[in-house]
Amino acid sequence: MKNLVLLWLAIFAVSLVSIGYTYELFISPVWVVNPFAAYGLILLRKHLSHDLLIVVFGFSAIFVAALVVDHVKSIEDKFLLCAISALQIWVFVKIYLALSHLKTNRFKHTMMLTVPSIVSAFAGSLIFVACFQMDNQYFAFVDYFLEQFATSLAVVCLLFGFNQWANVPLLDYVYLVVALLIQYVISNDQIFYACMVLPLLMCYYAVKYKLKTFCLLIGLMTLICGWYGAMPLAGEYWSDAQVHMLSRISSYRLALGIYLIIFLFICELYARNRRLYLALQRVSFCDELTGLKNRHASKEQMVAQESLENGCIILLDVDNFKKINDQYGHQVGDAVLVHLAKILKKCSPYNSFISRWGGEEFLILLEDYDLDKAQDLCESILNACEKNPYKLDRTRLEVTFSMGLTTFKQLDLSNYSSTLQQVDACLYQAKTQGKNQFVTHKIIPAVL
Repeated sequence: MKNLVLLWLAIFAVSLVSIGYTYELFISPVWVVNPFAAYGLILLRKHLSHDLLIVVFGFSAIFVAALVVDHVKSIEDKFLLCAISALQIWVFVKIYLALSHLKTNRFKHTMMLTVPSIVSAFAGSLIFVACFQMDNQYFAFVDYFLEQFATSLAVVCLLFGFNQWANVPLLDYVYLVVALLIQYVISNDQIFYACMVLPLLMCYYAVKYKLKTFCLLIGLMTLICGWYGAMPLAGEYWSDAQVHMLSRISSYRLALGIYLIIFLFICELYARNRRLYLALQRVSFCDELTGLKNRHASKEQMVAQESLENGCIILLDVDNFKKINDQYGHQVGDAVLVHLAKILKKCSPYNSFISRWGGEEFLILLEDYDLDKAQDLCESILNACEKNPYKLDRTRLEVTFSMGLTTFKQLDLSNYSSTLQQVDACLYQAKTQGKNQFVTHKIIPAVL
C-alpha cells in the first residue's frame, strides 16, 4: 500500500509540472505522465492488477493535478483529457504484460519497450479526435500521436535503464551533452533540424553497451530533444498559416521516434550476435569440463601471434588415470581432471597459456620464460599434487603427473609440430623412468 501511495503522489507531481507547463494549449499534453505512470504500475502490478483500478488510479492522480493548475479549460474538457490519459496508461500496461509473456526471446525487450508506446499513443489519438471536433482533425491526430509516441518511447527507455547510470563513464555523458548542444544550435536551420549527429552517437552507444545501459542513454537523449528540439520550430498551433510549421515539428518527432526504434533493434541484435559469438568461442576454444583452453585454441593463438620467443612448453600426463576410471568410474575421473586443472592454474604464472591437450593430458605454454623457472614450475606442480590429493568421501587419491619440458628460442608454425614431438618424447621418457617426474630437453632451434 505504501508503494502505491508513493506512486500516486509521484504521478500527481509529474502531472502538476506537465499540465502546469502546457495548460494554455487546448490539448494540454501530459508528455511524461502516461509512460511514467504505466511503467510504475507495471512494477507494482502485484499490488494493483485489476483493470478498472488501474484506470481509476491513473485518472485520479492526473485529474486532481489538472484541477489544481489548469484554470483555462472547462471541467468537462479536463475530465475527457484525463480520461484519455488513463485509458492510454491501461492500454500500455496490458500490452506490455502481454508481450512479457511471449516465449520467443528474439527482440522481445525491443517489442516490450516500443509496441505499448505506439499502440497506446495511437489509441489515445483516435479517442482525442473523436471526442473533440477541431478544424484540423488530421493535424490534431498527427500532432497528438507523434508527441505521445516519441515522448513515451523516450521515457520508458529511460526508466528501463535508469539503474545503469553509474556504469556509463563520464566521457560518454560528455559526448551526449555535446551532441545535444550541436542539435539545439542547428535545429534552427530549416534543412538540418533532423540532425545526423544523434543517429551516429546512438550507433556508437548501441554497439558499446548492453540493452539497459543503452536504453538509459538513448532515452535521455530522445527525451531532451523532444523537449527543446521542437522549440525553435514552434509556431502558432492549428492555424492555417502555420500548418507547414506543425508539419516540420511532427517530422522532427517522427524522426526521433524512428531513430530510437531502429537503434534499439540494432543494440539487441548486436548483443544477441555477440552472445552467439562468445558461445561459439567457448565451444571452439574451451574445454567444457575444466574450463581451460583446448588444443585448437593453442594453434589459433600461434596463428594470431605469428611467433613466440624464448619460452618453454610443458606437456603433462596424469599417471595411472585409466586405473582411476576403471576403479571409481568416469564421473570421478572427470572430477580428478577438474581438481588437477585448478592446481595447474594456481601454480602457473598469470600470463601462461594452459590447455587440456586431450584426455588426461595438459599443456602449459610459457613465453619469455627460461629453463630454470620452468623446472621450478614443474617441481611446484609435483609438490602441489602431493600436498593436495583428490578426496573422495574418506578415500584419498594420490594423483601425480609425468611431464615433458622443452625450451625454444622461437616458436612459430614452421617448427610448431617438431617442438611438440620433442616435448612428447620427453613425456614418454618420464613415463618409462617411473612417472611422477619431469624430463627436460633444452633447446629446439628455430627453422629458418
